[in-house]
Amino acid sequence: MGERMIAALRAVFGERLCLDPAELAGYERTTFVLERRIAGIVRPVSRGEVQACVRLANEHRFSVYPISRGFNRGLGSRVPT
Repeated sequence: MGERMIAALRAVFGERLCLDPAELAGYERTTFVLERRIAGIVRPVSRGEVQACVRLANEHRFSVYPISRGFNRGLGSRVPT
């Protein structure tokens, strides 16, 4: 994730932007054999923040993979497809 993208996300999400490798590793675990790397996690709390996240992802050409607060078991866990 580029520095400009990180700065833009941090401006919107503050402490709800997670870049901690230990926490990201938990989201990279799967229920099947697959390896994915997650660059970061944002935790929006409003519709406006979701919209801001999508706008920033489009602007910086970055993929977004939404998940629920659950584990998405049966849907490949929490890793992007």
